[in-house]
Amino acid sequence: MTNPEVARDGLKVLLAMAPHYTLDAAKNFSKYQKRVSLVWGENCIFFPPALGVRLKESFPNARLKSVPNAMLLVSIDQPQAVADAIAEATRA
Repeated sequence: MTNPEVARDGLKVLLAMAPHYTLDAAKNFSKYQKRVSLVWGENCIFFPPALGVRLKESFPNARLKSVPNAMLLVSIDQPQAVADAIAEATRA
């Protein structure tokens, strides 16, 4: 992420999140049987790649696409990689 304003806004969003919402939702991930496709930035310091792997393992039918040279906002850092991942997920 090269734009400091985007980084600042992203940090504001992260700091405003209440973890109990996501933790409550996560209790039901193992019941979700449809395909899940995750796209994760390899260089994210807010959500390290290990969390992407953990999230993938929470779903019974998930795939994880790790994107090099991308941080939190993968679609801004590597838009083509995200577009390719979406296209691949819709073909599967």
